[in-house]
Amino acid sequence: MLASKANATEIYGESNEEKLAAMMGIFASAPAGDVVEIGSLMGRTAFVLLYLARRHRIGPLLTVDPWRSVNAVQRDSPGSIQALVEEWDFEALRAGFFVNMAPFMAADHAHLRMPSEQAFPVYAEGEPLQAPNSVRVSYSGRIAVLHIDGNHDYEAVRKDCDLWLDRLAPGAWLILDDYVWAHGDGPRRVGDQVLDRYRLQIERAFVCGKALFVKLNG
Repeated sequence: MLASKANATEIYGESNEEKLAAMMGIFASAPAGDVVEIGSLMGRTAFVLLYLARRHRIGPLLTVDPWRSVNAVQRDSPGSIQALVEEWDFEALRAGFFVNMAPFMAADHAHLRMPSEQAFPVYAEGEPLQAPNSVRVSYSGRIAVLHIDGNHDYEAVRKDCDLWLDRLAPGAWLILDDYVWAHGDGPRRVGDQVLDRYRLQIERAFVCGKALFVKLNG
C-alpha cells in the first residue's frame, strides 16, 4: 500500500501524505458498498480510493466533478483564492484525470461530470452508469466511504452533506476535506454540524492531514 501512496503523490492534487495514509488505514474497517468522491481534480485521491476499494473488495468507485469554473469559485474565501480559478484550464484537468486513471479502468469506476446536486439523483436512481471505457458500472446505492472534497464554501459543503450522508451504510466512513483550512471555515462549520447531528451514531472521529474522518456505528 505504500507504493500506492507514492504513486498517488505523483498526481497533481492538494491532499497531503498524512491524509492519504489515513485513507489507507480506514478501509480495513469499511463495510461493503459504494465508494463516492465529490471533487476529483486530477485524480490523486481517486487513484487511492480505487486502489483501496479493490484491495479490500469494498465496491465500485463513483467520482463526481463538473470541471467548470462556475462551480469551482469559492466565494467565502479571500479574493486571491477566488482568482486562482481563472488560472485553471478545466479541460486540461479533466483530460489529466482520465489519463491518470486510465491504467486502472475496469467495470468498477464511473464518473459524472456534473455538480454534486445534479449527480446525486442520477446515483440515487440506481441505474448502471457508463464508465470511460464504455462498460456499465452497477452501484448498490449504499455508500461505504464518502470523500467530500468539492467547493469549500459553507453552503456548498452543507448541500453535499445534506444530499449524500443519508446514503451512508452502517459502519461507513465520511472523509470531509480541509476541516482545518486556512482560507475559510465552511468545511469546519459543516463538519461540526455533522458531528453533532450524528453524535449517537459515531463510532470514532479524528482529524488527519487537515481532513475530518468520521466512522458510523456498524
